[in-house]
Amino acid sequence: MKKRGQAAIEMIVILAVILSILLIIIKLNSNSFSYSSRLENEAKAKTFLSDVENAAKNVYRQGIGARQKIYVVVPDNLQSINISGKTMNVVFNNGVIFSKKFSFNISGSVNSNEGNKFFLIEAKDSYVSIESDTLSVTTSTIGSTTTTSTTTTTLPITYTNTTIFYDNLENWNSSNCEHNNLWTTCNNGDGDVRRDDDDEYNGTYALKFDDHDADINYLIKCLDLGSYSKIYLKFYWKKEGLDSGEYGKIDVNMTSSSYVQVFNSGTGTSGYVANLIDITEYSSSNSCIKIHALASSNSDKFYIDDFTVIGQS
Repeated sequence: MKKRGQAAIEMIVILAVILSILLIIIKLNSNSFSYSSRLENEAKAKTFLSDVENAAKNVYRQGIGARQKIYVVVPDNLQSINISGKTMNVVFNNGVIFSKKFSFNISGSVNSNEGNKFFLIEAKDSYVSIESDTLSVTTSTIGSTTTTSTTTTTLPITYTNTTIFYDNLENWNSSNCEHNNLWTTCNNGDGDVRRDDDDEYNGTYALKFDDHDADINYLIKCLDLGSYSKIYLKFYWKKEGLDSGEYGKIDVNMTSSSYVQVFNSGTGTSGYVANLIDITEYSSSNSCIKIHALASSNSDKFYIDDFTVIGQS
């Protein structure tokens, strides 16, 4: 009987040792799996940030209006994706943060839910926008057959910008309307339409309209814009002492229509402001852009600098 009791105790000890070893093995495997999973997610985070950075650099080099749609894999177990200033942070639930520094400002709000997603990257006036795109993989069921369609084969979609026309006033001479054939036509009316070195945005000169008692002055550029999918006006402007009823304006027309106003400075005084205007609906093989102003005395002025027409295709 004594031997049987001893044998039972020995068996219990052996089973306890075996169970301890099994628990250790399970824990080690669990830790190994957790570590492997963490490494995989960290690798996905680095790839994700690199993909976004490459697309952002691409549109930033092309300039305002350039866009690219990218297909990315958002890692698992994310707490958030934060975009601020020149930094993009991927924050995991365990507190680990991966960051990517950009050489330009970025802005946007993106979905941090894991999985495959489309992001839309677009160059703006002073930053690059990064946003989640609503386009996603869709699944449809017909009878007992399920089909899945995706658009990944068409990605990335890139839009290329072309500078169709640019005038920074540096090539003008000193007298009214002396633009050296940069513009189609110019009329200084009863005042000034000339370069000015007193208040430029960039470089040495800006375009100045002043001393106009009637809106009979203009600067016009006619261009063939028919071959582009998008057309933008980009320029910097300021106003000085514009009274009630005074303004600086930009109008656009096509061969089949009269001029349509696309910009009005309004009254008052301001520092230089950047403007980006989509004029695609007025594009044709002979679209004309007209700048004019009503500024009735020498102290009432309207300025434009770095005037650019951008075509996107």
